[in-house]
Amino acid sequence: MFEADHARKLLENMRAMNEELMKLAEQEAELMRQVNPAGKPAPATQEGVVLLSARMQIMTLTKAVHVLGETVVEILHDRLEEQRLGLG
Repeated sequence: MFEADHARKLLENMRAMNEELMKLAEQEAELMRQVNPAGKPAPATQEGVVLLSARMQIMTLTKAVHVLGETVVEILHDRLEEQRLGLG
């Protein structure tokens, strides 16, 4: 049985998590701008390549989790609406 109160709380938590993820992505992008404000290619060192790769993976994973979170929020919102209409 679908619990509307539980879904509402989960929906709030998912929205808060998504906001935090977007803040993290923005902070990471700002850090990259601070490190390389001109956006020009920097001399490639092995450490630099590893660091850039790690940062890109963090940003990619953050955005992927954000998309998944938004999808869950939409599903929960739809379920709540179905429940409200007496369809669920």
